[in-house]
Amino acid sequence: MIDDDLSGHIHAGFWPFMKRALTLFLPLWVFLLCYSLEFNNIISAAAAGASLSLIVYYEQRKLKQINT
Repeated sequence: MIDDDLSGHIHAGFWPFMKRALTLFLPLWVFLLCYSLEFNNIISAAAAGASLSLIVYYEQRKLKQINT
C-alpha cells in the first residue's frame, strides 16, 4: 500500500474509507459473481485475488494525477 500524505486528499478525504471497504468487499463480490456464473472455484478465487490489484492501480493513477 502507498503511505503518502496525498492519499488522504483523493476524493476529498473519503478515499481511505473507500479503500478499506473495497479491499474487504470487492474480492467477495468478484468471487460470488464468478461462482454464480458457474466458473471453477479456482478460477473464481484467482479473479477475486486479481481484483485487489485494481484498487492499488487506481490509487497510484490518481496520486500521479494529483502530483502532476
